[in-house]
Amino acid sequence: MALHLFTVVVLAGVLAAPASWLDEPLQPWGDGPQGIPVGDGAAWAGRDACLDQAPEGPEAAQLRAAGWRTFQFSDRAIARGDVTVLAGLRALTPDCSPAAFQAFVFVAGQYAGTLSPMLMTAGKDGVVGMVRVLPDQTMTAEFARYAAGDSECCPSGRVRVTYRVERQASGPRVVPVDRKVIRE
Repeated sequence: MALHLFTVVVLAGVLAAPASWLDEPLQPWGDGPQGIPVGDGAAWAGRDACLDQAPEGPEAAQLRAAGWRTFQFSDRAIARGDVTVLAGLRALTPDCSPAAFQAFVFVAGQYAGTLSPMLMTAGKDGVVGMVRVLPDQTMTAEFARYAAGDSECCPSGRVRVTYRVERQASGPRVVPVDRKVIRE
């Protein structure tokens, strides 16, 4: 009996999905006014044709200067008032999907933080989808949650994270404040 219980516990640990930041209590992560994290200047090896026209403007120039490749990760610009969200890319998958990318928030042209504490890859757990900048200085972002057996096209779950834009003397900061499962 003890051996069977041990086997079940070990197998459950092996089969369990790794914990995601979306499963943990929300805490601010350490970027914000300290500066844009440095990209790694990924080699594109002739894959420029994979990407649509890159966003332009001072925020995009800041990302490029830090080593990120800017790209359009939605079908429209994400901005309201002086809040702008841009995507920065480090790599592409063999089928030209974004890999190792991040969603960066700028307020009045200054870097304010990221929407995820870690890099994301299209078709993987925790990848950002719909992002909204609301009139009351909050933002929402939906993140895909993949269960065992989900195909890359179709996550079975979604989590919406709400953020507050803080305007501080040291610079703006985006802070996660709430999380809601919108589809399990």
